[in-house]
Amino acid sequence: MRAGRERDYPRAAKVLTELLAENDGPPEAFLLLGRARHAMGQHGAAILAYQAYLDRGGDAAAAFFFSGRSFLAMGLPARAAGVIQRCAELSPDSAQCLGLLGYALLREGRASKAVDVLMRAVELAPEDARIYRGYLNALFVSAARCLSAGDADMALQMLSFAIDNGLEGLPPLIYRAKALFRLGRWEEALEAYDLVISRSGPDAALLRGKALSLGALGRAREAQAL
Repeated sequence: MRAGRERDYPRAAKVLTELLAENDGPPEAFLLLGRARHAMGQHGAAILAYQAYLDRGGDAAAAFFFSGRSFLAMGLPARAAGVIQRCAELSPDSAQCLGLLGYALLREGRASKAVDVLMRAVELAPEDARIYRGYLNALFVSAARCLSAGDADMALQMLSFAIDNGLEGLPPLIYRAKALFRLGRWEEALEAYDLVISRSGPDAALLRGKALSLGALGRAREAQAL
């Protein structure tokens, strides 16, 4: 445990392996071994250790949580979501578990479900910045899909909430400008495109969006110049 705290994971794994080889050790040793293997990038070996921990009567919620984390690291979000869902069923009030489940669902492409799960996690742990950031990211992905599906109004509501509550970066601002344009709010769309262009530079697609907004406002010469 001391080696793990010092981030000396190879030493932690060596000591735990020796302990387990001698007398099969306490179940918790398998959990710690799995976490050390995961930290070393040996995710498949980590999952085997978590399974051994579970088989020996270890805490099932912990085994499912850490197994899901390793499946995510292996690029298997669907497997991860299924395993972490079992953790959530055993620990429905665990913000950490729900936060990881929301992330797995988002990686799997189930943005709407991820928003619901992460909203619950935020309610349980409003002070956890990582969970809240994940919630805002899920909102953005869901908003982008709403816009693609033709629901610009819902997309705008979600984007505005996410941006106003701390979601950073250019993509949310770009999608907000697109949503405003599709809703016929051209003056606001023009302002939104100007904001993005001021931060990103004169990208051709952004200039086109600005030009279309100018044209919709009847400012044909300015649109033509762009």
